[in-house]
Amino acid sequence: MTGSRWTLLRWLVFSSYAVLVGFLSLSPIVPSMPNDSDKLAHWFAYCGFAVLAIIVVRNKSQHILCCLMIILYGGLLEIAQGFSLYRSMSVLDFIANCFGVIVGYFIVRLLADGRWFRR
Repeated sequence: MTGSRWTLLRWLVFSSYAVLVGFLSLSPIVPSMPNDSDKLAHWFAYCGFAVLAIIVVRNKSQHILCCLMIILYGGLLEIAQGFSLYRSMSVLDFIANCFGVIVGYFIVRLLADGRWFRR
């Protein structure tokens, strides 16, 4: 596969993930989870979101901006949940989202071998 096809594929996967997160956040179908384990689900979802963003955006100087945009997206989804009839806004969910993004950012930055970060 050529470089441009890989770039397109990465953006397609990232965009699909963003749509999936949005759909699951606003869907009337709420999975039953024990106690506060939904916070862990938020953490994992947004950790993966940040990892995907860093893989897609190869320019190191834009990684933090991407992570901030994901946090903003998560916040907007939480606000939108407050306006729905079947979901509710939760500050704790938003905090879990933020921690997931931060951890995802540092996982990639600390463990990556550098091939995704070439300018």
